[in-house]
Amino acid sequence: MKPLISIIVPVYNVDQYLKQCIDSLISQTYKNIEIILVDDGSTDKSGYICDDYSNKHKNVISFHKKNSGLGLTRNFGLQKASGQYVMFVDSDDYVNKNMVSYLIKYLNKYSSTIKVDTVIGGFSKVSDDGAILFESQYQFENYLNKNIKSKLLPRMLGSQPSKHDSIEPSVCNRLFSKEIIDKNSLTFVSERKLISEDIVWDVDYFKYSKHAVVTPSTLYYYRYNPNINI
Repeated sequence: MKPLISIIVPVYNVDQYLKQCIDSLISQTYKNIEIILVDDGSTDKSGYICDDYSNKHKNVISFHKKNSGLGLTRNFGLQKASGQYVMFVDSDDYVNKNMVSYLIKYLNKYSSTIKVDTVIGGFSKVSDDGAILFESQYQFENYLNKNIKSKLLPRMLGSQPSKHDSIEPSVCNRLFSKEIIDKNSLTFVSERKLISEDIVWDVDYFKYSKHAVVTPSTLYYYRYNPNINI
């Protein structure tokens, strides 16, 4: 099974980091991907960089729009996505070349009458020079049907008092079913109205997921950069 994966990258004034981000995506060992760059009204060279990569790589698509923020820019990317699954990568972050390949293998890992529709990984938090500050790594877990809402989703809202088992309410290093998104008209809220737009997305999305797998992947490199805004 080699489904098309749409990787959506919202871009805003990150010209010093953007090439590293895009290079890490076009270098993926899993090749059936489309990379959707959405320039959210950048005032630096980010828009030019997006177009340059799009002109040089047939699976890189560049769009430009008026600035509206991270959540609404992800929505724009979703409208353009053609893949069976979608991923989100922030434009100041980067990924290991095996990130997509690692997640993809779990789509068929479990024998079940219900196909896997969602795959979740963790991340490595890195400094500006690439040093790993810490890893958010999860144990293998397999969730079906009502256990997604009763056991998985609560972990994204926090740990139980007796254990530290939370899963970050993030959308990065995850495969989301485009069928679920389209069928239920799922969209991101604007972080300018609700600052926890990822949590809102997770609550909405996982109401419809039927088979989700949590993996120990930390192949997404989340850059600690308090100065980036979108």
